[in-house]
Amino acid sequence: MPRSRSWPSTGSFAELECDKKPMLLVLNKVDRLADFVVPARLAEASSALVATSAAARQGLDSLQDAVIEMLSADFAHVEVDLPPPTAAFFAYLSTHADVYRQQYVGDRLRLGCYMPRHLVRHIQEPDVHIRVIGEEVNGQTEKG
Repeated sequence: MPRSRSWPSTGSFAELECDKKPMLLVLNKVDRLADFVVPARLAEASSALVATSAAARQGLDSLQDAVIEMLSADFAHVEVDLPPPTAAFFAYLSTHADVYRQQYVGDRLRLGCYMPRHLVRHIQEPDVHIRVIGEEVNGQTEKG
């Protein structure tokens, strides 16, 4: 006797506290669906839904884009201006940030990097100036 499947209700997502976490719902084997009633119902419960068929190579680019977008959402584009840094500072950045530019301006070092937003406060020191690019500061959006 074939097993019947019960699709999760929107309440199931709430029970798992998915509404408090980033969630990407991926439906595979959509090439086998006769209709899209179930994916449409699930899309109502999820802000991010990607339908794929690995066998038919459908939706894989959309899945890749969605994963990249979700992973990068919690990263900040940061410009850091500081006096010559210590080895400990560089060790911290090399572990937690992607530094794409280093430039000396006078006796100070200016770094451009991407790092997890929640770690930006860990590099704040009295003589360190941090500018988060792309966020509003005093009603103005900072640009890179």
